[in-house]
Amino acid sequence: MKMTPAQRDQIAADAAARYRPGATWEQIAADYGVTGDYVRRTTIARHDLTYRRWGQQPIADVDVVLRRREDGQTLDQIAEALGWSHQAVRTALETAKREPATRYPRFVTSPPTDRRRDRRGERFVPGVSARAT
Repeated sequence: MKMTPAQRDQIAADAAARYRPGATWEQIAADYGVTGDYVRRTTIARHDLTYRRWGQQPIADVDVVLRRREDGQTLDQIAEALGWSHQAVRTALETAKREPATRYPRFVTSPPTDRRRDRRGERFVPGVSARAT
């Protein structure tokens, strides 16, 4: 399908706006029925973008995410409403709270030291050897 310059400019403008907060080239391309490579090349030719490093987590606007989260929206609702990826919203939330947003918080934090016991059932204190006492 041959696109007009105006259509290419529109795709590039939309892609630039969506790529910065965390959308992938493939996600953007799916909305236009073209390839991720086409969107990337078209956008880079028209906009000054910095590529995200491989594996780097995109970060959405932390204040916006926190405000919407406090209003009771889910991560998916925030991502859809703002056109960001789910991971970008999640990363922003974790950045703001300095803790992973997970359904299973007990897997993230270690148990209190007063509950941990060694093999003999004695209380475990990090950095202190049981034999030293």
